[in-house]
Amino acid sequence: PDGRKSKRRFAFSESDSGKANERSIPAPDRVPWSLQEPEKPFRFRDAPEIDSLVVQLRQVLDAQGEGIAAFLDRMETQRRESGRKSLVLDMRQNGGGNLLVARDFMIQWPTRVPGKFYVLTSRQTFSAAITSIAYLKQAGGDRVFIIGEPVGDRLMFFSDGLPVQLPHSGLFF
Repeated sequence: PDGRKSKRRFAFSESDSGKANERSIPAPDRVPWSLQEPEKPFRFRDAPEIDSLVVQLRQVLDAQGEGIAAFLDRMETQRRESGRKSLVLDMRQNGGGNLLVARDFMIQWPTRVPGKFYVLTSRQTFSAAITSIAYLKQAGGDRVFIIGEPVGDRLMFFSDGLPVQLPHSGLFF
């Protein structure tokens, strides 16, 4: 406030092995659930305190070991067997993928869930994640609540087209 300037230097201390100590900020035991296990493209957790299953999708593509449609089907079975009425769909870190791999599931999902859908979005929600949310909202209507920051792209966007070579210039579009 008084106009003084300060310089600070931050450095890692060295461990006994001579390598810098690597610590995450915040400490791993203080990281929110949504930011844990960043290597996993699909995750879930039970949330009985809000009578919901929380499903996190970080991509709309099949993953090694499990396709997204199989995962979503398993999540619906998990929700039903746990007796949860509603669903939280976390799409905040979803960069997209294939516009069609989850389409049919998203369109049908509201017919299976008796409660509400709470869809979490952020500026890191792109492409096939946006369209998946749109399919869900269109099918679920006023039972689907989109919560969070605006998505990372315009709601009307173009993607997944094959390049076209213009006949006279030879340029690709």
